[in-house]
Amino acid sequence: MCNKPFFIHYDPPKGGFFVFMGKDERLRPLLIGETRVINYVLAVSSDGPLGKIGQRLLVVGNSSAALVEGAISPAPASRYDQFDSGSQMLPFCPNGATLVVQMPEDALTPEGVMVAQSMFELAKSSLAQLGIVRDVVVEFVPNAHDFAISATLDNPTAILPLFPSTRLFGDHEAAVAAAKFNNKPNFLQLVDDLSGGGLKLCTPVTFTFNENQYPSGFPSVDDLIDLARLNGSDAIYFKQNVSAGGFGVEKAQVDDKNNAAVLYDKWLERMRKEKEKGSTEWDFHIQLGVPSPKELNGTVESPCIIAVIDTNKNGCRPRILQVAQQRLDHGTHHVGNVIDPEYERRFVSQYEFELYAVLNALAENGVRGHGGLDVVVSDSGELYFIEFNPRLNGNSRVRILRDYLPYDTVITTNNTIKLSKQNISVMEELRQYFYDPGQPDRPALAITRFPRFAGDPIGFDFINDRFGHLEEGVIRLMNSALVE
Repeated sequence: MCNKPFFIHYDPPKGGFFVFMGKDERLRPLLIGETRVINYVLAVSSDGPLGKIGQRLLVVGNSSAALVEGAISPAPASRYDQFDSGSQMLPFCPNGATLVVQMPEDALTPEGVMVAQSMFELAKSSLAQLGIVRDVVVEFVPNAHDFAISATLDNPTAILPLFPSTRLFGDHEAAVAAAKFNNKPNFLQLVDDLSGGGLKLCTPVTFTFNENQYPSGFPSVDDLIDLARLNGSDAIYFKQNVSAGGFGVEKAQVDDKNNAAVLYDKWLERMRKEKEKGSTEWDFHIQLGVPSPKELNGTVESPCIIAVIDTNKNGCRPRILQVAQQRLDHGTHHVGNVIDPEYERRFVSQYEFELYAVLNALAENGVRGHGGLDVVVSDSGELYFIEFNPRLNGNSRVRILRDYLPYDTVITTNNTIKLSKQNISVMEELRQYFYDPGQPDRPALAITRFPRFAGDPIGFDFINDRFGHLEEGVIRLMNSALVE
């Protein structure tokens, strides 16, 4: 119904972005030259046009998938470095580039780098079977930001980042916009502001607040439950304003008041502790679930729309690249995607007007490069906008694969399998599943996120595995090595 109850206090966090430039201000990169999209990824040059002869090209898996820029309180860069996703950047690398992949310092041993390098070569091999040949080298570093910034001091450099963070690009327009809309309440406010004048855009009932509203800006648990039932929702979500992959999201069923109260108190206590540290902004909001015909089993129809906003002589032009159906564990944690071209065609045909209205608004607000719109389809067929992720998303890399596959190829991704000291022994056995160009309809496998160390997930992309048999076999293969 897209209705908002009158007592919601909506006051997004105040402006301002924390920029970490290290102890030496001379490290601030002068990345104010030309911007362009290469392989669907925003590139920023430190010295004139991209592709200049002799110019170094870095593909940077900067650690900002869950980077909090301006939310909570400033902290040393290392606090968020664990969220690096550089190992999923390989399909986006132009030939001749250097892929910068961040690893924990305790994994940067000769033995550890040898394992990471072998996984990198395995991923290159799987892509090569699809005809995706990447003539690139890899650098494993403890801090991708520091490495990239230092590189701009030595040579003219173009950088293709996972995320155009302000820590890397300073006050570059695209970085500031990415930081702003990486914050979920800011994005929801943008969508709400677009509604009116005949344009109907929906967002879930959402409660956000800052310290001036705390704690009176929220209704009681009883009020939340009553409102959820009034809206036909079965669930209440407690979310961080900035997060990735569903991490930092907790869900309470409307019928479980005790659990809802426990979660509510836990999040409020977290905010009290942040206030004690001097924070004046709250990385926290509550959202009522969108009524959906699939919600009872914990999963809603929640596609992610991958788009790119490029700049050319005609101005900014958003383009929808792909629609992926998200695989969500218990309706919250992202574990993979299904990319079905038939579903994609139907979805874009039905919701194209609403999608481009939001994408054009993001472009007008300075967003550039790659991004993903997460939406939920309600039981009445309305599209509810949930968040915008201004970075490479979990299914973005599949878009590269599709350029080399038959048009109607179905791809299923799995991000849950992790490398271990035991199952590393079966990596060679995985090669039998790699795609055979001579058999385009055979279920096959590509690795587009390679693991760097024990405990790191592998991004498996299953091609034409319509019934999941290949995925089941790969899971058995990886897990069999764990059994003594």
